[in-house]
Amino acid sequence: MIAKPILIFMALSLVGVLLASFFLNLSGLTTLDLLSFSISDKISKMTSIGFIGFLIVLPFVGGLISATPKILKRSEAIKAILVGSIIGAVIGGIVFSNLAGFMWPGIFFLIGALLAIHLVYMKQKEIKEWVGPRLGFASVQRQMMLVALGLALWGMITIIPQQETFTQNFENSLLHMTLPVGEQSLSANDTLIESM
Repeated sequence: MIAKPILIFMALSLVGVLLASFFLNLSGLTTLDLLSFSISDKISKMTSIGFIGFLIVLPFVGGLISATPKILKRSEAIKAILVGSIIGAVIGGIVFSNLAGFMWPGIFFLIGALLAIHLVYMKQKEIKEWVGPRLGFASVQRQMMLVALGLALWGMITIIPQQETFTQNFENSLLHMTLPVGEQSLSANDTLIESM
């Protein structure tokens, strides 16, 4: 039988990951948006209520990790946080179809959670004051660093096989961005020439 504190931490991590998945899905941001060159679309999605909610909820699991040393043993914390997070990620991936492309960052988030648990238990013995906030910051920092690494790896895996396509899209987007300015400057020059 699983102890009650383990079940509580498991349920909290599951809820945290599900809430983060919900808010990321609500924002409408997909991995393809991250590769597009439409800055206005990215800005509108990254300033939406859904994405802001995602940014607020995402560090919740890191905060849970920083609270585990006072209540659970290291092995219990690993079991509670990872099992809850994995179940939450699987349910989120099934329920929210926009999140299918975020598999690599999700895997690195889970690896980051595992490393953060080990880090928190190690640092707990070293830190003398402001233990809770410093442990929380350290665990969230490691997780977000690994999420960024997962995004970079995903980007390389996605872009390298299709490098020609992305190069062409980039050139077209640059041309599209400068074309209205070029047309405006041509019409201004025509007006200037006509007035002479």
